[in-house]
Amino acid sequence: MAKGTVIKSSVMLGLGESLDEVRQAFQDLVAVGCTHVTLGQYLRPTPAHLPVMEYLSPERFRVYEQLAYTMGFRWVMAGPFVRSSYHAIDALVAESQKPALAPLDILYHTDDERPSRRYGNGTMTRIESLTNI
Repeated sequence: MAKGTVIKSSVMLGLGESLDEVRQAFQDLVAVGCTHVTLGQYLRPTPAHLPVMEYLSPERFRVYEQLAYTMGFRWVMAGPFVRSSYHAIDALVAESQKPALAPLDILYHTDDERPSRRYGNGTMTRIESLTNI
């Protein structure tokens, strides 16, 4: 894998997992090169899905966040309403500002499917021509 590659995964919590299982999941993710992780509360989408076994406290999410950092993740976002793409663009911006990595040119699509660039201050600029990038 190229140096500076960002690999992100997500873990939903609240299905009865133990601390050892969470630790093992983190270890497995780091072992295969995962650099960024989001941790969120599993919420049962319909009665046909698995029930929530536990609603984690904000403190428990902070503990898991610290554990993830100590196990080698470069970026962690944890909380009850965090989802897989939660602040993903912010993770890429933060990664691009680290001196050890080459700058990233971050593009993504908005409602009208025209590419846009988001800057660190949250403003967006439309990119009319990809040839100018």
